[in-house]
Amino acid sequence: MLASRKAEKRRTDSERLSRLVLRCAMPASRKSIICFISLIVALLNAAAGSTQTIAVVGATVIDVSDFGRNASDLESAKWRYYLRLAELSPYDSCLAEYAAALVGGGAALMPTFSLLHLDRPWAANPWKDPVARLLDPVDINAPADAVTGRHTYDAAHQVAYSAVARAQMLIEEAYHRAGARYLAGSATDVWGTMPGISLHTELESLVRVGLTPREALAAATSNFTSVFFNWGRRGEIKAGWTADLLVVTEDPRTDIRNLRTIETVVLGGRIVDRVGD
Repeated sequence: MLASRKAEKRRTDSERLSRLVLRCAMPASRKSIICFISLIVALLNAAAGSTQTIAVVGATVIDVSDFGRNASDLESAKWRYYLRLAELSPYDSCLAEYAAALVGGGAALMPTFSLLHLDRPWAANPWKDPVARLLDPVDINAPADAVTGRHTYDAAHQVAYSAVARAQMLIEEAYHRAGARYLAGSATDVWGTMPGISLHTELESLVRVGLTPREALAAATSNFTSVFFNWGRRGEIKAGWTADLLVVTEDPRTDIRNLRTIETVVLGGRIVDRVGD
């Protein structure tokens, strides 16, 4: 009964939001924000079981009722949306306005760059990383080829993934120019992301879009404490705070890749035996 009431409330809330968006007469300059809201509302409706699952992205009308299905179909709602974003200029005035809205609203962004890391030209073969010795390709979703370090997509899918990977970096550069605040998360493990490896590529990607190495480190540590009220005493080195630490041999503040030079791991105040554990 309780679950039924919650589902009905979600359906009612999302349909009310749909009507609100449809009633809004926004200036043409805000069309990108309306497009994004339209997509999110349609997704909420689809999750709630509503029939109002139509989104408008640019000049494209998308039925998102199958957003979670046929994930590899380039004609699916998901891919039509992704490829529409890939056509967006990073200097589009609407994107700049949307970025300003995100920043003004206090949003913290978690791009999960690592999901598309293998589809970027600078990606190294992750299986050559020392950590990869602990991993089995069977446990990785869409793993990179052990020899090439790349996905084994067909040509059409590789072109699509590469286009979206390029667009994501350009869009995030626009958000960073607007002053966005970031959190680091690798989305492991889908699309070839790998535990112990992909968070490093995530931080390196944050630096590529304009963050300083120090800002990227904060995105993985202290920013979480400032964003989430219940995060606890973590993310900074302070008396009385949880001692979750990495001791490295090179300074990551000068080069974020130095974060990989791990000498000691301290978890909850205990030094981790990296060989025995």
